[in-house]
Amino acid sequence: MEQLFWSFVVVSTWEGCFHQNLELFHQKVVDIQGLSRSALAVFRTRTYLFGCHQNF
Repeated sequence: MEQLFWSFVVVSTWEGCFHQNLELFHQKVVDIQGLSRSALAVFRTRTYLFGCHQNF
């Protein structure tokens, strides 16, 4: 879970909206724990491509 968290931090910081994404991350951490690796990759790719305002 820690590795997932830091991967999210890297992506969020890259997008320049770390604090906003971190709040959403905490809200969705239970859902994220249930994702497969491929689904997580899609999630991270969407975060990278579309930025923080359109992820969720």
